[in-house]
Amino acid sequence: MVAQSAIENAPYAFTLSGSDGSEDLLSTVGTFTVNSSGTITAGVADCNFNAEPFNQALSGSVLVGSGTAPGSASILTACSSTPLTFDVYAIDSTHLKFIESDGAAFLAGDAFAQTGASIPQGGLVFTMEGLAGGIDGAPFVAGGTVTSDGASQLSAGLEDVNVEVNGVGTVDGGVSPAVPQGFSGTFVASPSGSGRFQITLSGFSGGTNFAAYPYSGGILLLEIDSGVGAGVTSGMALAQASGAALAGAQGYGLNNSGLDIVNGVEIDETAQFTTTSTGMSGLLNENDGLTLSTENVNGTYAAGSNGAGSATIGTGLTNIFYYAADSSTVLFISTDPNQVAAGIIEAQTAPSDAAQSAVAKPRALPMLRALPRSRSRSATRHNQWFSGAK
Repeated sequence: MVAQSAIENAPYAFTLSGSDGSEDLLSTVGTFTVNSSGTITAGVADCNFNAEPFNQALSGSVLVGSGTAPGSASILTACSSTPLTFDVYAIDSTHLKFIESDGAAFLAGDAFAQTGASIPQGGLVFTMEGLAGGIDGAPFVAGGTVTSDGASQLSAGLEDVNVEVNGVGTVDGGVSPAVPQGFSGTFVASPSGSGRFQITLSGFSGGTNFAAYPYSGGILLLEIDSGVGAGVTSGMALAQASGAALAGAQGYGLNNSGLDIVNGVEIDETAQFTTTSTGMSGLLNENDGLTLSTENVNGTYAAGSNGAGSATIGTGLTNIFYYAADSSTVLFISTDPNQVAAGIIEAQTAPSDAAQSAVAKPRALPMLRALPRSRSRSATRHNQWFSGAK
């Protein structure tokens, strides 16, 4: 059980995503600090509601529960004119899970201890998911690598994209073999000392301006572009260890979530598999519009540069591009033509294996649920977005 005293006077970064009662997309990220009574004493949040960004100071309360009862939160964000209420489940003092309980909207997410809020120096891996090019835009996912100088500059960025074009998932502009797109950027604390950064990217498909909130395990990201062509995009970035790669002879678990663009329904997949030096075998479960199936994982993987690589998984999730943060945590995007989805691969560790626990302890990661909707769009709009025009 986590006591209220364990979370007081310590900043937390949070992410919440979902939709309102009209199924309009809503994502918010921010930071808060609470006192012994649970009152939020400091905080700021960014919200993207149907491709309209908002930013404001945060107010409300966050209380952990006692025994098996959940805690509660009442948060007034930039997304709502009245406070939204949540049940709060404490994993430990560094990780809280939120699910909305008032029926005003349908949000869920996580809050993480925000220690030493800064954009780290070195390599980063990232994935993003949402709608690009406005609320009637294209469902898309993006993933890749980038280098941070830890002060203000992002360089050597490489981005892969899977975006719906005329009902088909199209990877990296449809060029074969796929070639990632280069990008660069800058970042600045805004406002200074708040735990919030603003990132500006050049050459990046899927947005130009992002709010970034570092936490103990990574960085939470939200698009804050405004005007014609702005999208609804959220994601995360993780610091990358030297030599990061999928490990051979390792058990992994996998989660994948996004849109089945053939049938216009949400798709969710989980899997567990064991790797060899180049292959993988195991089982995958799929929920595709309430149709359940179990399939074999019988695939291969190949490492590229900077911890990136590609893999074939099985029938339901055929192909992915992946981006290793280390041998225990790997982000990926689906490159299947029938789905636009993204997920996480994490090393499995036997509970009794203390030696491996020290090596393969997974990071605390958010479950990002940007649920894109399939709409009719023109090929011209897709082509404009792919080239970076909005």
